[in-house]
Amino acid sequence: MILVFGSVNVDLVMSVFSFPKPGETVLAEEVRQMPGGKGANQALAAQRAGAETVFVGSVGPDVYAELALSSLKEQDVVLSLTNISDRLTGCAVVLVDKYGENAITVASGANLDLRADQVDDNTLKNCDALLIQQEIPLQENVRLAYRAQQRGVKVIYNLAPASKVTGEIFQQIDYLVLNEAEASVVVGRDSIDNPAEVAETLSREHGFTVVMTLGAEGVVAASEGQLIRLPAPTVDVVDTTGAGDTFCGYFAAQVAKEKSSITACLEIAIQAASNACTWLGAQPGIPYRREIS
Repeated sequence: MILVFGSVNVDLVMSVFSFPKPGETVLAEEVRQMPGGKGANQALAAQRAGAETVFVGSVGPDVYAELALSSLKEQDVVLSLTNISDRLTGCAVVLVDKYGENAITVASGANLDLRADQVDDNTLKNCDALLIQQEIPLQENVRLAYRAQQRGVKVIYNLAPASKVTGEIFQQIDYLVLNEAEASVVVGRDSIDNPAEVAETLSREHGFTVVMTLGAEGVVAASEGQLIRLPAPTVDVVDTTGAGDTFCGYFAAQVAKEKSSITACLEIAIQAASNACTWLGAQPGIPYRREIS
């Protein structure tokens, strides 16, 4: 069983020719309201990957709450530990340009009220893996990751969106998943010239597996002294929103099986993430396991 602890939002998605410059207004033909949020996206991906998934989040007492959780309900993700906050449900404005790249602004709302103590010990001990991200309060991630580690649960930490973190969280995790921009924040550089070197250094210094996603270039991972490089399949990109979340959900589902090698886990996750780029919106494009060769 996978436990996903994280954010849930409603995404307001607009397709534009190009992103607006400061002071500029750009027009879109329409706005689409879709369920989203990194935590919810990753939970949906894990469930579609074939893993029994529990999602722990926080929504508001408003009309957006039902939409935000709708895909998870349809896919039978367990939502009994998700609470209702006094704040409004989280909301993201997602602009997608003609190349399929995105620019996103998130109003956290109810996600700020997510708490580690929503997860009872019995649920935690029955999990094979805990998946966490950064659209919720960091300290709550630290608290839940610590409890998970004490019970032998594998902890997968997706360091997204990018922000500086304390070393405390690194002491509680088994896998760190991040992209190049997020890695540059962690190591304090403007950019990453050698992703493999950074992955190996982080893995060696902290003793966990580091997985760095490289977009169309695939992925590089460092695990127990082993360096793995895998390409991404070529696809017709429509929208990259949610590709990273799809990767994380699928990767967690494979890690939980324990029988899969790290390379096999990465191969399936890359294929799923690439497939997700061929659809508009974060959750509509998340593939089912039967669609992954």
